[in-house]
Amino acid sequence: MAIRKHIFFFILSVFMMMYTSCSISRLAVDSLADMLAGSGGTVFTGDEDPELVGDALPFALKLYESLLSASPENDELLLTAGTGFISYSNIYVHSPSDMLPQAEYRKQKEMRFRAKRLYLRGRDYILRGLDVRHPGFLEALESGNFEAAFEGCTPEDVPFLYWASAGWLSAVAFDILDAELMITIPSAFALAVKALSLDETWGQGSIHELFISVYGSVPESLLFRPVVPEDGDSLRLFLEEYYAPVLGSAAVPLSEKARFHYKRAVSLSEGLKSSPHLSYAMAFGKKQEKPDQFIILLERALAVDPEASPENRLANIANKQKAEWLLENLDNFFLLETDDEW
Repeated sequence: MAIRKHIFFFILSVFMMMYTSCSISRLAVDSLADMLAGSGGTVFTGDEDPELVGDALPFALKLYESLLSASPENDELLLTAGTGFISYSNIYVHSPSDMLPQAEYRKQKEMRFRAKRLYLRGRDYILRGLDVRHPGFLEALESGNFEAAFEGCTPEDVPFLYWASAGWLSAVAFDILDAELMITIPSAFALAVKALSLDETWGQGSIHELFISVYGSVPESLLFRPVVPEDGDSLRLFLEEYYAPVLGSAAVPLSEKARFHYKRAVSLSEGLKSSPHLSYAMAFGKKQEKPDQFIILLERALAVDPEASPENRLANIANKQKAEWLLENLDNFFLLETDDEW
């Protein structure tokens, strides 16, 4: 009997040591994850060397994924990983693919396919984060019950809503033949609308920039749930109320709505971000075949001093490079008048 008692306490002590070890390990992972989630972003966004950041980001992203394997329900780390993949895709895969010579169309196709996968990878991490914060969120979103999905969301959820929507819609834009992805547009747009309703000032106008891009690339008929009547759609009703004081009605062309969002984004950023000018140039200066407007907007983007806003330094430098390339390649987008005789 004494031997059995000793064996019992030995097994119990070993179990407690293992449990304590696992707990300490999990605590260490969570502490490191919180540190990275809290301060890791500005280490990258405030850097002045895009190439250096581009070389470092893949390692950081794999580190985030390693930490998530040990702490899969750390919502802040899920957000950090998701925004990392989406940002990396945008700056280091998507934009470079746009600037490839036409002769390299096969490489461009490969890069765009990769960008799409990275956007969706980032989106999925962030949606998981929302589901951690609001259990049942994903199920409700996937079923089209947006009202149930967003119940309980607060302004603290805006970064999750914005980044998930941005990554999702960016992926959609790459492959309009992906029917399975196209039918999810209302879900992606719903995230942006909810973010706008909770805090339209967030991110120095970032939500407004997203609306510029959406209105410049997606027909209005595809933005809302087709099975929900207009007078019963909470998202439509919110937007009608939102636009009424500034536009008189929500029943105005998307170009007018985009122009409002452009002005609002510039105002909220206090002129310290080049992205509103670039987004509006690409969405409407290019789409409406207005080279003069396109050039003016790009020149405004170039006029933004990257050093005036340290937290936006990396994005402003990358946008400057993109704007310079666009100006040098205007004839790729517009039929410009020349003095040559036909």
